[in-house]
Amino acid sequence: MASLIRCLLLVGVASLLLAGPMLGSAEAARSSKASRVDLSADRQLAAARQQRDRGRLDQAMTAVIALIAKHPDDVEANRFYMELAATSRRNGGLVEAEYLHRLNQNDGDSMASVLYAAAVLTSELTSEGPLRASRVREMEKSLSTAEADPRTALWSYLVGVDLGKLQRSLVVVKERLAMAVKLVPSHPSVRVEQLHLHVLEVRLDDAAKLCLDLLASTPWRAEACAAVMGDSSSGALPSDALQEKIQAKLESIEKRNRKDSVVLQALVSLYREIDDRKASRRLKARLKELSSDWSPALRRNPYLSPLEGGELSDEELASLEQLRKLAERTGDEPWELVKALAALDSEMSSSNRVRAMYLRQKAYALRAPEVLDRDGSRAAVREAMEAMPGEPHIMNEWAYMSAMDKVDLVEALQTIDKALEQLLGESFRLLELNPGESFDEWEGDRSESVGAFIDTRGWLLYQLGRHEEAEQALELASLLSSDGTVQGHLGRARYAVGNDDGAFHNLLRALALGTEETDEVHDLASHLYEKRHVISGGLDLLVEETRRQLGIERNLDAAEPAPAAPSGRKGSRSQKRPDSRSGGR
Repeated sequence: MASLIRCLLLVGVASLLLAGPMLGSAEAARSSKASRVDLSADRQLAAARQQRDRGRLDQAMTAVIALIAKHPDDVEANRFYMELAATSRRNGGLVEAEYLHRLNQNDGDSMASVLYAAAVLTSELTSEGPLRASRVREMEKSLSTAEADPRTALWSYLVGVDLGKLQRSLVVVKERLAMAVKLVPSHPSVRVEQLHLHVLEVRLDDAAKLCLDLLASTPWRAEACAAVMGDSSSGALPSDALQEKIQAKLESIEKRNRKDSVVLQALVSLYREIDDRKASRRLKARLKELSSDWSPALRRNPYLSPLEGGELSDEELASLEQLRKLAERTGDEPWELVKALAALDSEMSSSNRVRAMYLRQKAYALRAPEVLDRDGSRAAVREAMEAMPGEPHIMNEWAYMSAMDKVDLVEALQTIDKALEQLLGESFRLLELNPGESFDEWEGDRSESVGAFIDTRGWLLYQLGRHEEAEQALELASLLSSDGTVQGHLGRARYAVGNDDGAFHNLLRALALGTEETDEVHDLASHLYEKRHVISGGLDLLVEETRRQLGIERNLDAAEPAPAAPSGRKGSRSQKRPDSRSGGR
């Protein structure tokens, strides 16, 4: 969602006071001064965005708050604040509430109206689910108020452009942008929007001319030109003459701004987008000369948690891309994937992080039913544990595999206890939330992880014959996790201690939710059904009724039922990638 926000929310400039067609000399002087202030604010906001792109969210927030304190009606500065606040704090609703307060304090004020519309849009961007018609009407009402005021008409049109993008309506985008162009054609944000529309319509020469205008007036917006200077293999490029002019202009900007880190960083971003590595390296070296603590823009979403061990290097990224392509190429052929991974083994040892990822993927492939090399799978995860010691999720994977294979149970119990200690000892970090989530959802997500770990511990206790302890642990896991496999484990543990009614309840829920070892769970549930019910052969109907009560819609295209709510939480078995447990768990 953050990438969508970064695409839709405009890059900052201060609000432009529109002058009438006939200005006296004093008014003209004031207008000229206002324009200079606007460009200065635009550059400051570009610097704040660059801080954001480098993962320095606190510095970016400090800078934009200072800018808004100086220019309270700077719409684009406010919009950048909305993005930072909604996405890094993981709650767009609070941003909307903040700007609703401003609207209530300034009833009928056009600036408060346009900012409230932008805040509602931000809230919708960071919320799950489709755009609601009632919210669209709410935004349109506020924008119409702002449109009637010459002071805020431009911003009404530009926010309307973003609303059109969210609605996926090219007609609305073109209509609102045409109004903005008619009003202030030279505004940098208007030019950026026009440029992207021209590229979409394959009017590359027109887009190139707008790029040249942007480079001349606001070189810190150079990255917008990446859309014009795309991959030549597509065959869609501006004329040779315009390409030469853009290149000459870029060279001129670089020479004139050798000590301007904001402009140079904008050029680095542009060159990275068009994959001009030579120019990127040259400018990066210059930026490091200007500032010893300079760092390039992150290759990941800056609103996500920092990676353990720092950012991935180019070599690490290349290795991970190699793994991704290999998995795509082998498709649904586990044996082919195993062979291909084995051939890559010697190339995956330069980075412990990459090697751990490689080994987990290998373990997943080895555990596929078509291969079923359980010893090899477990050995690969043990190697991953050695590569990344203390990483709780890898420790949990190995412990759970041991429980499934009924080997190394005592050592696995010690390992899961250490993993739980690591997991529960982690301090709270705001950036652990996924964009769009609120704190209560984060707690639910965290509980799924903790629940999966405790389920591993309970299942190990069950395999060790410590059934009473297993039941206690699995009951706790079932309270923390909505996973069907946890329900199946708890049902089998309760059966082992003689609690048939409790066991049957959990086994029903396991079959309704979807579980590992479906045959074993179904057989035990059938045994208990025939033992405790008078109508023979009705188990499957009870499972269907349980699904209905749980609000689960049956997925007719899959063997397992599909829950109505989103699944795939960290630590649950619904993830089909080797980063929660074992492959397939």
